[in-house]
Amino acid sequence: MKAWDAYQKAQELEAKAGGKQKKLGSARTAYRRLLKKYPETRGGKMAEEALKRIGE
Repeated sequence: MKAWDAYQKAQELEAKAGGKQKKLGSARTAYRRLLKKYPETRGGKMAEEALKRIGE
């Protein structure tokens, strides 16, 4: 459940940035941290897709 909570928090940060690359840094960091901590979980896979989506 922690992975899902972390993913939702990262999504909130991404939404707050509004697609501006300069402001997406905190969302990128949150997704990277999630991917590193939970690489084989559903949250990790979704974080990987999110990083691709925002241009990482």
